[in-house]
Amino acid sequence: MKFQVYNWEKIINYFWLDFVKYFWEKRDKRMDSLPLMGSPLPTLYLMAGYTFVCLVVGPKLMQNRKPFEIRKAIVLFNVIMVFINLYMHWQMWTLAWAFDYSWLCQPLDRSSDPRSLKIASISYLYYICKYVDWIDTLFFILRKKFSHVSALHIYHHTFMPSCAWFGARFMPGGHGTFMCFLNTGVHVVMHTYYTLAAMGPKYQKYLWWKRYLTMFQLVQFLLIILHGGQVLFIYECGIDLPLEWGYYFGFQACIFIFLFGRFYIQTYTKPVSIEKNNAQIGMNNVTKIKSS
Repeated sequence: MKFQVYNWEKIINYFWLDFVKYFWEKRDKRMDSLPLMGSPLPTLYLMAGYTFVCLVVGPKLMQNRKPFEIRKAIVLFNVIMVFINLYMHWQMWTLAWAFDYSWLCQPLDRSSDPRSLKIASISYLYYICKYVDWIDTLFFILRKKFSHVSALHIYHHTFMPSCAWFGARFMPGGHGTFMCFLNTGVHVVMHTYYTLAAMGPKYQKYLWWKRYLTMFQLVQFLLIILHGGQVLFIYECGIDLPLEWGYYFGFQACIFIFLFGRFYIQTYTKPVSIEKNNAQIGMNNVTKIKSS
């Protein structure tokens, strides 16, 4: 009895190449000539390099060095980022979402219309800014604030470029620009907070709203899931887009909700509970002393 021998390498390659061809054909060809848009590999390499710097190079570099005093640089950087994100947010609002975009299902316009090209350029700028955001991590490392370079921080800043690349490569317009519009608005508020925090102790009284910033970020991810998930259920939304985009964005948004939610609970809920427990223990001790 003879058994048929399959060449699994050829079979896997066939399906892989077929999938890549199907997937790549849905790209926006207007973005082909832009740096880092020709393949996802450069973005993946940069993501791996960033993680390596966070976990290995950064701590090693600062091991025997004193923290750098770079407060002015931090303030300047965050002020610049406020205006860059405000520009992108305003452009997406005036060109798209306040103009004629549908909040439910907006098709992608791949034409050479000036407005469509402008929206595509903002999508690409948003992608590039995800690398600029890494400067935040550099500041933490140079100041030896390694507790700030947490698992949440590393994961968020590692994978955001992949989400932005996906958007700029396949959906630099239409439905996919909602994340850019929403996230840049969040970053305006976030970098405003960072600016005030870096300006010294006398501005601490203006930072009472820190916990609401985290809540704002959580709401953002929920809205991205609800809005982006339409491509999975409404045929007209996903007809010109790779459905993998919806799955990937939904998956990443769920992870971000988990990580930011855990941070919120650990930072703003558990300490309060511990204080209440300690206060209750103290009251019980006082009662025991008085009764004795």
